[in-house]
Amino acid sequence: MALLPKVVLKKKKTMFESDRRSIFCIIILLAFVSAGIALLMRYFIRSENSLVNSSAKIEQARSSRQTPLLNVAPAQLPMELPLVGKNGEDEYGYPLQYIDKPAILSLLWHKKYKELTAIFETLQKNFETDYHKEYWVYDAADAFDSPDPGLLDSLNEWISATPDSFAPYLARCTYQVAVASAQRGSNWAKDTPTQDFQAMEKTLVAMLPDISKAIELSPLCVAAYRVKLKYLMLVNDKEGKDWAIRDAIKICPSCFQVRVTYLYSITPRWGGSYEEMESFIEDTPVSLNAKFKLLKGYIYLDKATLLYSSKNFSEALNTIEKACSLGDHWEFLYHRAQCKRALKDYDGALADLNKALELRPNSIDVLAERMRVLLLQRQWLPAGNDMLSILRVTPANPDAKALYDTVVKGLIYEGWEKHKSGDDESALKILNIAAEIAPENKDLANRRAWIIANRKDKAPDIGENNILEPPDDFQEMQTLDYNLARKGQYSLIVNLWSKFIEKHPNEGRAYLERGGAYYHLGRIKEALNDAQKACEMGITEGCVHAKQLAKRLEHN
Repeated sequence: MALLPKVVLKKKKTMFESDRRSIFCIIILLAFVSAGIALLMRYFIRSENSLVNSSAKIEQARSSRQTPLLNVAPAQLPMELPLVGKNGEDEYGYPLQYIDKPAILSLLWHKKYKELTAIFETLQKNFETDYHKEYWVYDAADAFDSPDPGLLDSLNEWISATPDSFAPYLARCTYQVAVASAQRGSNWAKDTPTQDFQAMEKTLVAMLPDISKAIELSPLCVAAYRVKLKYLMLVNDKEGKDWAIRDAIKICPSCFQVRVTYLYSITPRWGGSYEEMESFIEDTPVSLNAKFKLLKGYIYLDKATLLYSSKNFSEALNTIEKACSLGDHWEFLYHRAQCKRALKDYDGALADLNKALELRPNSIDVLAERMRVLLLQRQWLPAGNDMLSILRVTPANPDAKALYDTVVKGLIYEGWEKHKSGDDESALKILNIAAEIAPENKDLANRRAWIIANRKDKAPDIGENNILEPPDDFQEMQTLDYNLARKGQYSLIVNLWSKFIEKHPNEGRAYLERGGAYYHLGRIKEALNDAQKACEMGITEGCVHAKQLAKRLEHN
């Protein structure tokens, strides 16, 4: 019998086994999909967090550029036009007197809006009579060339107080240009975040009505056209800049500074060219104003600035020398000093800066550069004075912020060295300047208090504390105060300071000291009143203490 082929019978799969495998595959697939979704979600969350964090950092940096380093106490109120300096004219016929910017700001601080308006209108009339006085109106407006947010409310109140004058509109648009510039920052366009450009543009749009209103109310106000040029430069409106300078020149063919502003606006980095600058300068007749011979120097100045930025200091110096050869001009001297400082010629830099400040005494840029050079020479006290002058006008100044700690530490060091050498008078002079700059520095306060309490030449004889009359000298009274405080005799201190103030009502520091005694007695309201009075009289420590005491009263 033949053998039949062996048949292998396969077992048929059940429906259950087939479904089980399909379900398993689906589970595996879903697991992979879920993992992928989780990874994508994590990526998007991280990206979003990164964007949020980056945006927050950009906003924080922008806000920091506008935040004041310190709000210095207001300067003394001017009794008349806030002009300081000696009488006479320079070689170009321009007055040597210049605007006291801290006094202008003090008027705003004290809400003297009508007085401010009257001053601006008088300065404008002086300019319309004599173009050589063009800087007076510029500088009065430039007192508000600060991004400090604290200025805005007062500027708004000023407009409400005198809405029919060009003055407050000119001041507010000057302020807004400063805000817009701070919002943008000083980096090259390629390194500037989009958010900063957007913030700048928003501010610039808001300021347009102010420029138009200022020109409408005072058609001959070239200072308003100068601000308009700054606005047009920031928005890069080439045609607008050309129209603005034509209008300004029609009003004042002999004005110098508005032409300088236009030249800045057509440098290559602002969309112009050296050929355009040269053409504009050639069309400017020197016969109208001898100072026009300096305009060509701004081409050399721009080239030198770019060389300086690329750290080619020797070539930058050679280039700016060509500008300086045209005549003494503060901007050329200022930039030459920067080059000399970079090349470690500190004496030469300081000489240039001192000369520049003779020509332009209220220039914040020159003061900041001189402060930098003085610090390199370890001249702490003059550097401290320059720091204080800067903060009185532009409390958010970036140079002041960058050098602040160095200045304060240097002043404390020098003051204490003077004390150790036995020269307490010089020590206190230095530490008092430091206290105006750093009123909340505890180390400084302790060192100064120690010197005051232990001055041998002012040491009081307090005996059994039967003191009926205060010394007539402030320093003696201050030392007496500190010695009585060691014994807790605060009521007696208050009485003595009150009698002293009756004789010396203009001594702001006396109110500050009496306020301290009131504080130790728990009489916070009286302490606050004295701190505010000291602040109004120009004592920065009083302003700081007034804020602290006001907060304490609120919490109570």
